[in-house]
Amino acid sequence: MSLKIFYAASLFVLAAVIALSLAWEFWLEDWLLPSLVSHHEKESWENRWEFVVTTASFAAIALIVPAILGTQIIRRDQVLRLKMIRLSQEDHLTGLFNPDTSEHPVVPGRLSELSRHRRDHEGMRL
Repeated sequence: MSLKIFYAASLFVLAAVIALSLAWEFWLEDWLLPSLVSHHEKESWENRWEFVVTTASFAAIALIVPAILGTQIIRRDQVLRLKMIRLSQEDHLTGLFNPDTSEHPVVPGRLSELSRHRRDHEGMRL
């Protein structure tokens, strides 16, 4: 996964929380609560916006740690992928460049297999 996709997914989660809190405060609450509770008073606009802003703020705070950890994991994965490709192009015994492995048919297949099994961090054996 690239960092752009990860950040876009994080922003999508935040946008979904904001959209759901807006839907609850300005539409669903007035529609559902009168049928569920005997006495329901409508809230002021200030209270509704306060709820939406508070919810969005706590959701953003809650996404900070996963964003930091996810960024570190993705960056480490990218470094390991580059190292794996470099090692597949170099003979580990002699240190000489192996031109045949630069377009070796096993390398892309092995990379996709590791990704499919969620083992991107493991080494590749040719």
